[in-house]
Amino acid sequence: MARGLVVRIFDELFALGALRPGDLVVDPFAGIGSTLIEASSRGMRSIGCELESRFISLCKDNIELHRRTWEAMGRPIP
Repeated sequence: MARGLVVRIFDELFALGALRPGDLVVDPFAGIGSTLIEASSRGMRSIGCELESRFISLCKDNIELHRRTWEAMGRPIP
């Protein structure tokens, strides 16, 4: 999913009070991990499922790019 769309969805859900830091987000089509990355950046726990091995590799690589920042900020790791 495009990051801009994920940001817009999360912004709306936070504004409505439907999501809060610490909540669990599940993405059944995780792809390259955009939803997981945005969720962790906002302090939410996240789980992603993906069947395509090429996307799994990209998702893992993308998560590793952000790991140090999340650890330093005390954010959950997808």
